[in-house]
Amino acid sequence: MLRASVDFLEFTVPQTAFYDLVGLFPGGLVMREGGWRGYQCSALVASGKGFVGWSPDREDMGVHCSLGGQALGIFAGLDDRWEDLAGVLSLIRDEWKGHVTRIDVAFDDKEGVLDLDHMRQEVKAGNFTSRWKGGYERWGWGNQAGESLYFGSKGSDAFLCCYDKKEERLAKGHDCDEDHWVRVELRLRRKRADAVAQLWQSVARDARGVFEHLAGILRGYVEFKVPSATDSNKRRWEVASWWVAFLGHVEKARLVLEKVVRTIQNVMSWVSAQVSPSLALLETALGKDRAWSFVFAETEHGRARWGPRHRAILRASGVTL
Repeated sequence: MLRASVDFLEFTVPQTAFYDLVGLFPGGLVMREGGWRGYQCSALVASGKGFVGWSPDREDMGVHCSLGGQALGIFAGLDDRWEDLAGVLSLIRDEWKGHVTRIDVAFDDKEGVLDLDHMRQEVKAGNFTSRWKGGYERWGWGNQAGESLYFGSKGSDAFLCCYDKKEERLAKGHDCDEDHWVRVELRLRRKRADAVAQLWQSVARDARGVFEHLAGILRGYVEFKVPSATDSNKRRWEVASWWVAFLGHVEKARLVLEKVVRTIQNVMSWVSAQVSPSLALLETALGKDRAWSFVFAETEHGRARWGPRHRAILRASGVTL
């Protein structure tokens, strides 16, 4: 069974939802100097893996947020609300009247359904049909090994990328115990993104229906074909059995959200960025003895409020509870 996830999310909400939005971000905002993407003000979230931009005197621009896969995983590891991404999308679109401007839906094949080398050969041979003009490949991430197959333009409303996720992770210095990991990622922008976000909102109650619809979208964009010796019209060629098998797996995909378990170093960085100004304020206002007595007392109270994510951080750091 394939694993399906949202690997990138961008959205805009009205400025009236600003404080509700900040309340949804574990750890709040870390302010940046200067703007971002035309917005006057900007901030980091999720240990710097996500961005937020807004312009106080331009309500019409709203508040824009960009969250990559790592940011989503960090949020899910810190706040249970983010495990229910469909619920977050409902907040954004229905309660706050915002709209999604980009969403990447990824299907991870760890069972060998797809052979990337074979796919590349079929693309070079022209044995496929596509709504886009052709497909192309890119080798490597920087100077590292690996390969990607792209269909469409990165700036278009729809773009498909197929790549070796295992090789990408290894090239970036991450561990990977998988023997096989091919990712097929459909990247959608603007109206198409918002339409798929609306579809994704129903995944909790109708996952099969959502994935069947997404399989249909994939098939509408790209189909790999078996050449015919008697018919020159590719669109009448038989669909390749391995592509049919992949789409069948998409229809039965299992929804996952990879949680990023934070480490003690992550917590220290967060305290330094978020809490240290307040600690300095307390010490200045109360004096060193009163301020640190307060901090130590709150530490004891906080220990009683540990949840599963706090214990997971301690275990990941080698602390035995």
